[in-house]
Amino acid sequence: MKKRFAWRVWLTAAVGAAVLGGCGIDGQKPVGLTDSIEAASIGEGSGSGELIRSTRTFAAEDFDSLQVNATAMEIYVRRSDNGRAEIELLTDRSIDSRITMDASVISRRLELNVTEEDTRHWLIDRAQKGQRKLVIALPDKVYANVRIGNEFGLVDAADLRAESTRIELAAGTIRLRGGAGELDLKTEAGNIAVEGVKLERDLSARASAGNITIELQEPPEAADIDLRSEIGRVEAELPGLALRTNKTNRIAGTIGTGGPRLAADTEAGRILVR
Repeated sequence: MKKRFAWRVWLTAAVGAAVLGGCGIDGQKPVGLTDSIEAASIGEGSGSGELIRSTRTFAAEDFDSLQVNATAMEIYVRRSDNGRAEIELLTDRSIDSRITMDASVISRRLELNVTEEDTRHWLIDRAQKGQRKLVIALPDKVYANVRIGNEFGLVDAADLRAESTRIELAAGTIRLRGGAGELDLKTEAGNIAVEGVKLERDLSARASAGNITIELQEPPEAADIDLRSEIGRVEAELPGLALRTNKTNRIAGTIGTGGPRLAADTEAGRILVR
């Protein structure tokens, strides 16, 4: 990831400037810059529109963990409707020859790597733009751990059950709906949205520049809450929250006798937990 440090710094700074310009401070608008860049460079309609499809299938009993690594990709994680893991890679024909997908099970871990020959100019070079979409359908079971790393784009996961899940982007959006287990979510530039999860394990969400929204499935009976934004508003709508810090940009306290830790941190953006 170090070789692409320059564009990451630029994108983080640009998103931060958008926040300071009014896209997120007042809690009315999300940061949308990364969404716009994603759609223009790797989203649907960004290339010729002619897609090449590659697939792989694995039996549910062959693996207990998942590791995904990608460079610039829209990644969707869904529940499989059968007893197999089904992986589908969709790429625009104009860029398909530069993209390689390797998938294998090693020591009961399904490892999925999507690599691209040269991504140095894909943000600005029209010839390198084109849709990159990875769909992972997982059998319904509890996994030991899930690790997803994506330099730029989107990670959208639904009904993902694991003892621990870590999702990390250099720039882009993280969306998580349902599921269970410990969550560690991080994007340097972009938004994080969590919806419909129970706070049964620790939940950590961090963004250098972007908004964080966490909507719990039900009010926790016990929790330790710590929300902070360097530049932006923090709001918590949690019944029974006993505050020890209550500021515009920092809220901290406990529910009940304390329990799983919910921590959200952004340098520039809004945080909302409810």
